[in-house]
Amino acid sequence: MARSEEPVFNLVSPVPSDWQTVFGAFAKRLSLPLIKYDEWAARVSAAAEANTREEDMQPLALADFFQAGMFGEGTAISTERACQVSPALAKMSPIGEKDVALYVGYWTKIGFLHA
Repeated sequence: MARSEEPVFNLVSPVPSDWQTVFGAFAKRLSLPLIKYDEWAARVSAAAEANTREEDMQPLALADFFQAGMFGEGTAISTERACQVSPALAKMSPIGEKDVALYVGYWTKIGFLHA
């Protein structure tokens, strides 16, 4: 991709995973309840409105983005050009439980999560 003449690519999975598959795996691994996306986005927005801690400002600034739902399932993003110049991206499998286990393991190792 670095040697491509294309100025911009959509770097998203060409084979998206659904909410249940990805976040169901996170919920199971972290012993958390799985809630619907709309409820989660509403909770993020409520937390953003009630927030007073400076260190929480950046992540919660995305509340409007999450509320608008301009990503994920149902959002059409072309990956055709990105897949043409990146064989690795073209062969990518959907994110699943194995990937979630790797994410959680790494985040725990670096102290980001205390699972």
